[in-house]
Amino acid sequence: MGKQALPWPGIIASLAMALPLCAPVVVADDPSAPATPIPASSIGDRLDARAEEFERLGLSGVIGVQRGDAPPDFVSLGLADRLSRTPNAPDTLYDIGLISTQFTAAAVLRLRMEGRLSLGTTLGDLFEDVPTDKAGITVGQLLVHRSGLPETVAMRTSDSMSQDRALSRIMRARLQGEPGEMTRFSPPGYTLLAMIVARVSGENFPDYIRREVFAASGMRDAHFLHDTELDFSRVAFRYAEPAGVQSIGTALTNAWSWETRGVTGGVVSARDLLAFAGATRAGDFFDEEARTTFWTPDSSGRSIGGLHFESMSGTTRILSSGQSTGFESALCVFPDDNLIVVMLANCNDALSRVGPEIERTVLFAPAPDGQTPEPSGVVSRLAGVYAFPDGSTMTLTPDGDTVAATARGQIALERLTHGDLFNPNWNDYYAQMNARAIDAARAIAARDAGKLLGFMERGSLASRAERLIDAVGAAPDARVVASPPWSLGTVTLADATMSFVELSDGSVLAISWRGRDLIDVKRQSPEQRVVVKMREIRAGVFEGPGADGVSAVRFSCEQQGLAPFDEIKLLATKNAGPIVAQRVEDE
Repeated sequence: MGKQALPWPGIIASLAMALPLCAPVVVADDPSAPATPIPASSIGDRLDARAEEFERLGLSGVIGVQRGDAPPDFVSLGLADRLSRTPNAPDTLYDIGLISTQFTAAAVLRLRMEGRLSLGTTLGDLFEDVPTDKAGITVGQLLVHRSGLPETVAMRTSDSMSQDRALSRIMRARLQGEPGEMTRFSPPGYTLLAMIVARVSGENFPDYIRREVFAASGMRDAHFLHDTELDFSRVAFRYAEPAGVQSIGTALTNAWSWETRGVTGGVVSARDLLAFAGATRAGDFFDEEARTTFWTPDSSGRSIGGLHFESMSGTTRILSSGQSTGFESALCVFPDDNLIVVMLANCNDALSRVGPEIERTVLFAPAPDGQTPEPSGVVSRLAGVYAFPDGSTMTLTPDGDTVAATARGQIALERLTHGDLFNPNWNDYYAQMNARAIDAARAIAARDAGKLLGFMERGSLASRAERLIDAVGAAPDARVVASPPWSLGTVTLADATMSFVELSDGSVLAISWRGRDLIDVKRQSPEQRVVVKMREIRAGVFEGPGADGVSAVRFSCEQQGLAPFDEIKLLATKNAGPIVAQRVEDE
């Protein structure tokens, strides 16, 4: 599988594995001035020289970097406690959210190394009275999120506090697919793994992790939420406001029950997280089989250790990340560079801004004169129309130092609104919704309120259908465009699904859905369809704010030395290979 590019984390509700990110700026150096790798001894100095800049970008926390066997370097920014003026430090403790799943996975692999558990062991082998649809789910499938279990399982507070009740809730959950068929991030699967660790080891889950994962990997001060041994004085306070002094407590106040055990709950320092990542990659913490299982990506580019994508320098970047209110964390491994980078923050919404700049700093030396290169002028060379394999197109139009991108057709629309986060498992759903949107648009163009009512929410009145038709105000002779692509595409936005259908009068119908129910229709001109302003960073890498809560969009030039460019590689999805659009027309 080709390398792919993944943004640094913004807001991560469950994990970058399968849930939406607020995609940040991604940067690369100018191709006319190839970057030079920074010597290992100077990485810490480079980071330290930019510390004030990182703080201005909103980061409060610690950056830790380790290359090979060299001693780690740390840069501490901001305050762990703003009232007492206690600074963040390499040994300050932070809630790392979903990165904690790696501790659960490591425990499972250690039990396999001890011969006490097999990745082929099934839930039916481990638990009594397992429902038929779940009895064949294997430990290996749980590890790589191919169990078919859902993303969430609703629990009452009383259920989440009891292992048996939580287990019963998970076992009663409806599978989202046949085990082994598809990859779908499932925190309940990792809760089951935590229960399996406790059952197989005969110990309390946190106790086994402390000895066989934390201590064995060289983590000196790692804990879980609610540990009685947690040193309160070393736990960072959480801050929702970038400059405020009002904290929202520490990691000690976060909830941790069987609804999230095995998934979240790790409270660790930057020093310890570097030690853990290093131990999983070298030494005797893992045997070769466990190490391969932990770090080898599947066809979607996902391994237990994180998502595998292309770094700014063209090498591999493996990223895992997590968030809870007032905390953000990122663990990034660059295996080709023998480099590990950790960022822990006691604030939110900083890593998306600072992450790319940290990557630039650790991978590249600055320009010889210490100045930021001027924009490369790539904007004007990108102008044109690019066609995708399905016939959809994207038009890039220069506007000063920015580029406006307009999508027409399904693949182009997906890449414009979702960037590299689009999940191809939704292709069938989108195809169904495109067909449904075309039929609804035909009813609107024909002013057939009765037919349109059939697409609306149950209980809707014919008068509402008539009002929607009147509000659209399509030309009397307008018809749905009857040549491919009939529908301009369907995308999921922040709180709805939206389909775009073109009419023969040149207008576009933007049809909003809730589930399969039509909830709104608006008429707009084609150029308003989906336009994202993109700002040139360097070497043809862009970002745009998106609309309606969708993530930003980034483009990377496949052949950065060409002028004009013959093709654009949209940063690929985590579940599919790179999507390359070929230039079909200069603007």
